[in-house]
Amino acid sequence: MSGVLDWEFSHAGTPYMDIGNLLRHTDTRYHPAIKAGLETGGMTLPSDWQERAELVDISSQIEFLTSGRSEAFKRECVARIHAFVRKYL
Repeated sequence: MSGVLDWEFSHAGTPYMDIGNLLRHTDTRYHPAIKAGLETGGMTLPSDWQERAELVDISSQIEFLTSGRSEAFKRECVARIHAFVRKYL
């Protein structure tokens, strides 16, 4: 028997990083189903779970700006950062 373990994004940290990444790429109409799945899996979510996930995900957006990714991708990140800031001003 054999298998493959992918440790590329493995780290000790908050689960909100993964949740934020998932929410970023998922239509908001599916967010209640994501919440239900997380809770069914045993996670206790506070009322501001989506905001926490979004806040943690912004750190990824900022980090992408220093990466070798394309300029078009970086512009998308900047747009997400600006939208986040406007939302919480």
